[in-house]
Amino acid sequence: MKAMQKFLSAVLLVSLFTLPAAAQNSYSKGQQDLHLGIGLGSTLYGSGYHGVIPPISVSYEKGIKDKIGVGGYLAYASSRYDYAGYDYSWRYSYTILGARAAYHFADHFFKNPKLDTYGGIMLGFNIARAKFQSDDPLINEDLYDAPAAGGFTWSFYAGGRYQFSEKFGAFAELGYGIAYLQAGVRMKL
Repeated sequence: MKAMQKFLSAVLLVSLFTLPAAAQNSYSKGQQDLHLGIGLGSTLYGSGYHGVIPPISVSYEKGIKDKIGVGGYLAYASSRYDYAGYDYSWRYSYTILGARAAYHFADHFFKNPKLDTYGGIMLGFNIARAKFQSDDPLINEDLYDAPAAGGFTWSFYAGGRYQFSEKFGAFAELGYGIAYLQAGVRMKL
């Protein structure tokens, strides 16, 4: 995780110091992008919980105007709560399915055609599940109710992506979604 943070910081710093003199739009109508990311700092569970599977996400975006994109979002995370001094725990899983919209600032902030900055919102549905687990052979796990819940969810985010080649790049997003920070790879389709 620390290596990815250092990598993304280096990408951002290099892009800031290599701004070309003439700018081009870094986002346009009809453009299609796929993001595969991993999150740091999940918003779905707090202290005392241990991440079993870190927040992971996949999103698709298509430009409907030169600076506006819409698309879909799918994310998953899993955590566990261990009771101190006991041989049992609860495992929680979260699946988020939603729709996203983003406004791309394009050349407003940076004059680098490889760098795209944006902000947006996601509206969706969170499916949460819980499962009781025990290592104690005297405890019958089937006796414990495994609740499932779901409901409306939303998030907002601000991000940036840097294009290394015509089809491949990296992205990072800060916000309030499945994680406080999402980072990963971007592919132009």
